[in-house]
Amino acid sequence: MKDDYLRAHCTYERGDVVLHERGKPEQGRFCLLKMPECGIWNISSGVSENFHEGFRALAARAGVALGCPEGVDPEDFWLDSLFHDLLENRSDLLLAAERGKGGMIKRVCEASDTFCARLERKALGSAIDPNVVVHFDRMPRNAEAR
Repeated sequence: MKDDYLRAHCTYERGDVVLHERGKPEQGRFCLLKMPECGIWNISSGVSENFHEGFRALAARAGVALGCPEGVDPEDFWLDSLFHDLLENRSDLLLAAERGKGGMIKRVCEASDTFCARLERKALGSAIDPNVVVHFDRMPRNAEAR
């Protein structure tokens, strides 16, 4: 029986022995002499392959929207930004998490939704013109009719 929740594991330490990420075989092996700035992330398999890949695509899209620097994997940038937001907010969605070392995001979809809500609130709070109405659709319109 598969676990229903996607979890994201991360390490920021060079001492950890990681030859490759099970969830990202396209990245190949890592040389840990130069640790990636956003850490090394591994996402559990979750409900299905389709769900897993769908989340990865959305995470990459969110990383790009968040301003991912050139040469950094947008999916890792999103997960790194999410991890640090959860740390700052002392979230119970983290397990064994420590700044600069790594940890686990227990329910990465729920955590991403929470982070998106915080970013949305921040964007609304920093609107230049208080008379401007900003609309964010949290789900596609056809999903509301279900």
